[in-house]
Amino acid sequence: MSDGFVLAVGNQQVACDRSLTLLENIHRAGFRALSACRNAACGICRAKIRRGNVHYKQEPRGLSEAERVHGFCLPCAGFSDADLELEWAGLQSKDVVDVRKISCQVQSVTPLNTDTYLVSLVPADGSQPQYAAGQYLQLIMPDGSPRSFSIASAPESQLIDVHIKVIPGHERAQQVIDHVQRRQVVTVELPFGECHLPDNEHPLLMIAGGTGFAPMKSLIESSLARHEARDMWLYWGAANKSQLYWHEQMLALSTQHLRLHYVPVLAMADEGWYGATGFPHLKAADDHGDFSAFEVFCSGSEGMARAVYAFMQAKEVPDHRFHSDWIDILRNQGAL
Repeated sequence: MSDGFVLAVGNQQVACDRSLTLLENIHRAGFRALSACRNAACGICRAKIRRGNVHYKQEPRGLSEAERVHGFCLPCAGFSDADLELEWAGLQSKDVVDVRKISCQVQSVTPLNTDTYLVSLVPADGSQPQYAAGQYLQLIMPDGSPRSFSIASAPESQLIDVHIKVIPGHERAQQVIDHVQRRQVVTVELPFGECHLPDNEHPLLMIAGGTGFAPMKSLIESSLARHEARDMWLYWGAANKSQLYWHEQMLALSTQHLRLHYVPVLAMADEGWYGATGFPHLKAADDHGDFSAFEVFCSGSEGMARAVYAFMQAKEVPDHRFHSDWIDILRNQGAL
């Protein structure tokens, strides 16, 4: 192609425009792919180059030097000038994904602390949202780009809640908050992710960091709504107490339901804090030692997911008992 190139992924071929990123090209062609940051920061869209070259306008922060040496690229910010072949585990055709695009009314945007917001949505047609506890959605921005957020509400609820943290210097989350505050109706696609309640009564061990609490909240509320007999342990890690933005509600809920055990863990003790400090998975190990009975869920940053996964492997927790969107993504990408 004189003004473009062909992107090959498996048996799929996509005619591409050189002025667009690889991710923008596949979206335009009717495909979808796992992605989040859209600026080569998070690494979720990671793919492996089989043939050709990928270049960037800025250095990709979400790609280590070792990954670049081994041929990995980040399609969300990558460009190509010639035919390209990728091994892209996160690429899927819309025709084979059971995902719905729905319009939602913005019911409320509520600050939970100084930097985290609760955004509550309700389907505009009055339908019951269809997703499993622990899954995530993509909120569609005005330019058509998706932003991924874990669903914090239980599927038994009429609402679709997400928790959004705005980090100074990172414009993308603030853009989402501005978008939902300006609009009465927004578009979301859901559901995504394989981290949901297993069809058994094994106890749950949930390790969360920051807003990684959101899918754990969904799991807990759904299990309680279904009157399941399983015990649930939540270890929620945060930098300081102000980041435990649902702390009082969790204390109250764990008082009401004796099979729910809530253990907040701060990185360092705040003044007046007499609870646990350190890493939440290490506190869980102190409390339990043996994890063989548990279904283990982990939600937070990629670095946290990697650390907890490695720790649980050392504890001989089998892969089918360890549930993490990050680990699923990395495993599919061949990055583990």
